[in-house]
Amino acid sequence: MSNKFAVVIVYFGQFKKSISLFLASCTRNPDVDWLFFTDCPIPDEIDLKKNIIWHQTTLNKIRALAEEKLKIKIPLTKTYKLCDLKPFYGVIFSDYLTDYEYWGFGDVDVIYGQIARFLEKINYSIYDKINWMGHLCFVRNVDVCNQAFFMDVKNTVDWKKVVCADHNIGFDERDANIKFLSNGLKIYSGKWAADIDIFYWRMRCVDKKTLHFLLDTWELKYAPSNYPYQIFAVLNGLTYRIYLRGKKVIREEFAYIHFRREIPILISPDSLNYLITRDGFIPISENIFDDYDAVKEYTIKYNRQENAVQEIKNFLYQLYRKISGKRGW
Repeated sequence: MSNKFAVVIVYFGQFKKSISLFLASCTRNPDVDWLFFTDCPIPDEIDLKKNIIWHQTTLNKIRALAEEKLKIKIPLTKTYKLCDLKPFYGVIFSDYLTDYEYWGFGDVDVIYGQIARFLEKINYSIYDKINWMGHLCFVRNVDVCNQAFFMDVKNTVDWKKVVCADHNIGFDERDANIKFLSNGLKIYSGKWAADIDIFYWRMRCVDKKTLHFLLDTWELKYAPSNYPYQIFAVLNGLTYRIYLRGKKVIREEFAYIHFRREIPILISPDSLNYLITRDGFIPISENIFDDYDAVKEYTIKYNRQENAVQEIKNFLYQLYRKISGKRGW
């Protein structure tokens, strides 16, 4: 085994229709191994490569494994509770991760570009954790990092309360990071993903205001700005946001796009060029974004900007969720 990176995906129930596109993007990242633990069958239309390792299992078996490794009883009956366990995957799945330099966890409502290229670009080896958010991050596979999430840190939830709660408390995107930083470890939180904000009809990136508002932290210094004319696309297997700035067409590459929502599938899994829009995954030719007018036309058709009234409604809805304790996505 030569790969340095492994991503643990624990998923039970029924995959979203976009799972074939997700898996196809995994196969385009041969430098990363994807370890699935699931009760779902392998989708028929996907020819699994050697970097996708499928473990057929049950939620009860994962609960038993977690209890064995963490040495505590866990009331794991709801699959969404797995989000709180993600920071502990380095311990829970340690037997599967021995040979990897970094292990990770993530979601399946994403399309990956070229992750290894992004890791090299950010000089990943100087960081102990890559990315603050839970849709894809990596943790250095050493004891000091794997054990950091168990540490007792002021104003954070005790890890036993986290795993024993019967509901999801958002540990993986909040207190887990604070514990990590408090132990002198370094997190990369710069450009990484185009993370689509679920609160808006228009597909736009989660911005700094929303991150600070929902996560109650000012540690995050970066999030992409949004533009009136922007659209998200896969071009030759790479993931981009294309936007207009003045009279220029800008292609901004990300490691992946986290689209969050059910989207009609209008392409085949092996497609390398398509738009990611609310109306569907739309087939395109690679060179359509060389033209300013074409970008504007596609944006107006598939990703038009909301009006001011709707923007205010979205903000008020976020405020309601925060006050009512329903923060997060």
